[in-house]
Amino acid sequence: MQIIKYQTEEEAQIIIAEKILQGFILTDVSNIGEGNFLGFTEEALIPIVGNQPTNEEIAETQMTILSGVADVYMATLGL
Repeated sequence: MQIIKYQTEEEAQIIIAEKILQGFILTDVSNIGEGNFLGFTEEALIPIVGNQPTNEEIAETQMTILSGVADVYMATLGL
């Protein structure tokens, strides 16, 4: 893990952009008495296991969820 101290929000945004381009992941932002710090790691936080869903499967799941939300909303209106 790398921890980098920064002074301003603009500086933080520049550091974050540079580190992301280098393949790091922002894992921590701390603003404490000693200063402002950004924590980065090179490891993925969520391991990729098995097959990933296709865009079509994701879209279908989103539509199912939205349909369920609409049904609940209509039921609360008494329709």
